This record gives sequence, C-alpha cells and structure tokens, in this order.
Amino acid sequence: MTDLLLDLFIGKRSHSINKYYSELINDNNLDDDNNKDKDDDKSVGYAELLLKYVDGYTFHLFFGAYAKYIPIFKGIAKNHIINRNNYWNYIYNIINNHKKIIENTPKDQLRQDLITLLLTANTDHDINISKSKVQDFNPDLQRPLNDKELLINLSESIGGGVDAISSTFIFLIYNIIKNPEVIIKIREEVVNILGKDPRNINMEDLDKFKYIEAVIKETVRINSLTPLVDRYNDFDPERFINPSLNNNLKALIVFGGGIKICPGRKLGMIILKTLTALLVPQFDFELVNPNVPMKIRYAIFNQPAELYIRIKKRDISLK
Repeated sequence: MTDLLLDLFIGKRSHSINKYYSELINDNNLDDDNNKDKDDDKSVGYAELLLKYVDGYTFHLFFGAYAKYIPIFKGIAKNHIINRNNYWNYIYNIINNHKKIIENTPKDQLRQDLITLLLTANTDHDINISKSKVQDFNPDLQRPLNDKELLINLSESIGGGVDAISSTFIFLIYNIIKNPEVIIKIREEVVNILGKDPRNINMEDLDKFKYIEAVIKETVRINSLTPLVDRYNDFDPERFINPSLNNNLKALIVFGGGIKICPGRKLGMIILKTLTALLVPQFDFELVNPNVPMKIRYAIFNQPAELYIRIKKRDISLK
C-alpha cells in the first residue's frame, strides 16, 4: 500500500515489503541487495520517518509547543523536533530532485503524479489540460507554489493518504474474515462485473462495485479512523444497499464535508475498491489467532497495530 501511494504521489517506492521481510528473517543483506540502485533520497526509510513524524504531531497536538520547556517532556519534545526536521528534509530533497527531472524532461514525457502536478502548476511546464478560472477572482493564486507550500501539500497528501487508506484496508480485511458471507458476496459481484477470467479494472467497473463500496463504508462505520470513536454493532454492508427507516445514511461522513472535505476522497475510494476487487477473489484470508482481538494503536488516526493473517492463493478455475 505504501509503495502504491508513494508511486502515485512522488513517483517513488518505499520498498516497504522488502524491508519488512528482511526484518522478519533478520537478514539485513537482503534489504541492502534490494536497494543497491536506489537514489540518494533513501526512500526505503520513508515509513519510519512518517511514523515518527506522526507520533511527534500527536504529541504536540496534546501537549502544545511549550512541551519542550517542561523538564519531564523536554527530551521527548527534542527528539520529535529532530524527527520532524528529518522528515521535512526528506520531502525537500524529493522536491529538489524532482525539479531537476522536470527541467530536463520534455513536457509531454512528464509523469502525471502529484508532485509533478504541483511543481509544474502555473509554469511553462504546466501539464494540466485545463486551467483554473480562479485568476478571475485573485490573479495572485495563479503563481507557482513555493517550497514551503509544496512541503505542506505533499506532507498532508502522503501522510494522510498512506495512513488512512492503509488502516482502512486492514480493518476491511479483518472484518470480512470475521464475516465470511461478505467475502462470498464480494466475489460474486466481481465475477458478475468482470467475468470469471480476471481482466484489468476500468472506471466504469469501479462505479458498478456497489457492494464493495458498501463494505468500505461499513468498515469505516465500525472502525472509525477518528480516535475514541468506535461503533460495535453488527458488520452489515447491506444497510448501505437496502437502507431501512432505522438507518440514517447521512449520519456517516466518511471524508468530512464542506470546504474541509478530504481532497483525496475519490482517489481513496478508487484504491480501496480496486484492492478489494483484485485481492479478495484471488486469495483466501485467515486470522492466525482468530480468538485474539485486533490491537489498535491510537494516534492521529486509529491504526491496526498488530494483525497476523495467513494469505493463500485461490485456484479460481475450481470455484
């Protein structure tokens, strides 16, 4: 998940699976071999930087900027500030490297990832098909973004996107394992839309995945990403397909609302639908410890802290 989102946002991968596997088998050489040819930004360390950055953000959210002056918190606050600076330097390094790529690449050959869109906006390399009409109201908003604005936009997009989408998908897998009848219905919907022989998924297909969308919404309803908000009712995606008088669907606000609504809501839903449609029909999932509740880590978002799952490839031809 981290690799997928980083590729969409900055055109790079964190190689998180390689790193995780090398840690499991305690083989540092494997991690080094898989990253010999990576450039100097050391993208393999992104996950660690992000987690430390989020921890520091949460700490200062509760204790404020004055924590560094309180003796009991002084050392903790200092470490978080160091981690924040390391994370910002990482993002700035990516920005500077990408500027060089843009300068030396023809406009029609530029990747349409998030960082390229942000860096080229309102410049001679602008790759947007249509221009915004905001200049009619405030021409100053048609200038290119400066480095600090780029840092803020990329940090929020990457941090919020990686954390929120990854956690939601893990919660989804946990819930459907606990409710095997949901897995059957997901597989039936995928076969009805894509056919028995797997093929590429297009945007029209995504619009037809109504049951999968209901499963995603029910996952968010049961396992809210907002700390201290949990709902322990039965997991029932049908409530979003056949709403009854007892269900107020407008009460569920998945991506916020108003001017503060999540700008990545459509991308988030596309990724969650695609992953569910691709993985659930192709694999069987089983909890290693079915009687042990999932551990949740509370930070800016609720995060699955520890969940062990056995994954086995299905022989679809026999189903």
